[in-house]
Amino acid sequence: MSERSHTIPTPEGEYFESNRFAGLSSLLGLIAIVALALCVVGAFLNPHQFSYSWLFAFAFFFTLCAGCFFWTIVHHATDANWSVVVRRQLENIAVLLVVLAILFVPILLLRRHLYSWMDIPPGVEHALDAKRAYLNWSFFLVRAVVFLGFFLCASLVLRRLSVKQDKDGNPRFTILMRKVAFISLPMFALCLTFGAFDWLMSLNYHWFSTMFGVYIFAGAAGSSMSLLVLVITALRRAGYLKDIITLEHYHTMGKWMLAFTIFWAYIGFGQYMLIWYANIPEETQFFITRFSSCNRSKRSRGIFVGSLDGSCACKCWTCTSSSCPRYTAQGCTSASGICFPSSPSAQRSVLFICELCLGLLSFQSAIRA
Repeated sequence: MSERSHTIPTPEGEYFESNRFAGLSSLLGLIAIVALALCVVGAFLNPHQFSYSWLFAFAFFFTLCAGCFFWTIVHHATDANWSVVVRRQLENIAVLLVVLAILFVPILLLRRHLYSWMDIPPGVEHALDAKRAYLNWSFFLVRAVVFLGFFLCASLVLRRLSVKQDKDGNPRFTILMRKVAFISLPMFALCLTFGAFDWLMSLNYHWFSTMFGVYIFAGAAGSSMSLLVLVITALRRAGYLKDIITLEHYHTMGKWMLAFTIFWAYIGFGQYMLIWYANIPEETQFFITRFSSCNRSKRSRGIFVGSLDGSCACKCWTCTSSSCPRYTAQGCTSASGICFPSSPSAQRSVLFICELCLGLLSFQSAIRA
């Protein structure tokens, strides 16, 4: 009889020491409470402006979490090897969709400040009446529950199965997570696309674009990969994953950042070109508003387009250079530019702050060495 043990060994790994960051957690919690109090004050003083600000913040963080969920299910569906060591960070961010589902409630309460079609009775506008079967409050609420319910349940199930696998190493959980991922892929595409239609595109019910969902997806995938780079780098600086995450992992993440930066630019240009070529008033108003609302001079429009093209070119150079994806500081600078809002002024400020902080960290490391 064989003396070989049939017991599956318990996997070994690093465990996050939360007590090391107790002070930071308390500080962030205090900031969150103060920010929430200011939001309540803003909701009473100017509910119309507050509703748009809240929706913008929700959409920004929702796309980050949804993008991390996308990379999680792609990892399981393709049985990727490189993402095994970063999968837990993707799962931790994706599970925050539970919190975002709660933060969606103010959008429902302030819906009449956001969506003008909810206040227009039937028979007043023919263009809206043609869309009544889709644009109505009851169906809007049902879709929101379905979309958020899917993201919530799928992210929780995947993380729970992953944690159980860490405890006993049973390969059965890998098969289960792969099955959930295959089911989640088409559901993710539908929920993210129609969620973008409902929560963002219907702000102006006259305008429509079948490419809008893909445009949002491209931004979500690229920005979430950039966020992963920042999280992994922060953990490495704190002493975790140092012997696990290699320069090749950074190289792979940099290539994904490049791929979705180009894909996002391609979809954005394709959408603009088709609308410009068709020249239909219901479609062109989307770009006319964005090019002319702030400043109607041609000079400002040229600066706006030039800033976007320049920032995109800078990101592409950072990701494609043979040394930049392998150099953590420059990779994080590029990741920050992709992850945060792409407004030229906001982006320049974010990049300047990130470059300053990373420069100080590099200088500090040089002194210690």
